[in-house]
Amino acid sequence: DALAGVVNLITARAADGLQGGVSVRTGTHASHEFHTELSHGGERHGVRLTLGRRGSDGYDLDPEQFGLTRPAFTDQTADLRTRLDVGERWGLELGARGSLQDQDGRFSIRSAGLGEQRYDERGGRREWSVNPKVVGRLESGLRVSSSVYLSGYGTEVEHVSREDGSILYADSFDQFYSKAEQQVTKLWNERHLSVGGAGVVRERLGGDRYGSGSEAPLSTLGFVYLQHEWIPGERLQVGVSGRFDAHSDYAARLSPKVSVMGKPWERLRLRASVGTGFKAPAFRQLHLSFSNSIAGYSVFGSTELRDGIRTLRGQGQIAQTFLDVERLEQIRAEHAVSYNLGLTLDSRDGRPGSWSLRLDGFHNEVRDMIEIQPVAQKTNGQFVYSYFNLAEIYT
Repeated sequence: DALAGVVNLITARAADGLQGGVSVRTGTHASHEFHTELSHGGERHGVRLTLGRRGSDGYDLDPEQFGLTRPAFTDQTADLRTRLDVGERWGLELGARGSLQDQDGRFSIRSAGLGEQRYDERGGRREWSVNPKVVGRLESGLRVSSSVYLSGYGTEVEHVSREDGSILYADSFDQFYSKAEQQVTKLWNERHLSVGGAGVVRERLGGDRYGSGSEAPLSTLGFVYLQHEWIPGERLQVGVSGRFDAHSDYAARLSPKVSVMGKPWERLRLRASVGTGFKAPAFRQLHLSFSNSIAGYSVFGSTELRDGIRTLRGQGQIAQTFLDVERLEQIRAEHAVSYNLGLTLDSRDGRPGSWSLRLDGFHNEVRDMIEIQPVAQKTNGQFVYSYFNLAEIYT
């Protein structure tokens, strides 16, 4: 899904034996951080449990004005990582994480005729994830991996009047993401390595900002990929890969890539690659339906824009439109072709005074890049925004 690349973070394995630690920090405004970690590792097993809590009473940089510059909050997190080798060839891994955050603030709004109105702001965030994995190391250089990733994320916000308890603004958000993947790696010999896999992703969003219907938006993505690395000689490496994506909302897409690295001589390495990328629109770009009651602007995803404009026009909130929203089509997925060239030249001795020079160049051609732009202006002077495809972009 990433046009510009992926950052992969790999947690260190638990060290051998029993280890643990506790750290505590305190500061002004009742700010505090507490962190504890306990781990036990061996040749065939490892477990690490991490618990953390941080919080603050918030602070105010302008005492003459009602409200807090930074609201009070508490944030609690628990993280578990385990591994277990079953026999000589199979291994089990499990990662699990949970986090809860609460936030309390206050602010005021001044308006003509009503004076100052004071509000309490209450918010919360919850997230969790579970990631079981089975890894098998079979004969003849064959490795298989089966994994499932489940994740949930939700937030709630309320602005409550201090005078009569009425709610000025309320917003909730809920997301569920699941991914199942099967991967097979085959080391044929010292010159050939193949990696292949397939999987399915399902994602569901709900909340006040998403969708005008009764059901939460749901998307499904199926994918298959294959990569082969070939080392024909000591001075040349070749990689060929491809990925096929079939999305429930968009046409299927094949994304191939070819890369080469050569060493004309020991101190010089040359790299070149050409490949395509594919990125489906995010849920907010499709199904967002949000109006900020304080700032006064609105944002609609491409599937919600027509109904959103009709509703605002019926309420007398639209002063002018910049284009005919009835004729707009749903946004399309982004896709790109990328070219990369690079070289590295170094002295290779590692002694003081050694040196290294690296030069890289790239050219990316993106079609249907998704961008946000205003489509109408409201009677309060603020704008209505939505998402569009830009025909051609290059970097």
